[in-house]
Amino acid sequence: RFSESFYNSLKRGRIKEKIFKYGIGTMTDSGARYADHRAKLVYFLYPGAYSRFQAIVGLHSQLARESKVKVQVLVDEKISFEIPVLTEKEPAHKLDISIEGANRLTLLACAPDSTTPEILTANKDIIWANPILIR
Repeated sequence: RFSESFYNSLKRGRIKEKIFKYGIGTMTDSGARYADHRAKLVYFLYPGAYSRFQAIVGLHSQLARESKVKVQVLVDEKISFEIPVLTEKEPAHKLDISIEGANRLTLLACAPDSTTPEILTANKDIIWANPILIR
């Protein structure tokens, strides 16, 4: 069981925080270990075992202030979902992706523009809330 919070919805122009019971927290790396500063989770699937992947993805409400992140979901190395620039001013995004017959599911977050140094200086905490694989 893992509890995290992040910006979830806009109400009258204000961002509302929501806490989820289950989730996966990832953080892009601001250090020198990885040239592209990615947070990458790879899941190997049994082909035919699952039909869909669902989750809610957003930035952590307290740890990702002033962040800009590109979020992608790859199915067998092909982009199935992408948010080119996710900021803390946006609501979270609901995912519902077909993974029928897939061998690999990759959750990826990285700096949206590697040529802009200020984007790379701070860690970006991304939450994948209520992730579920559906048969």
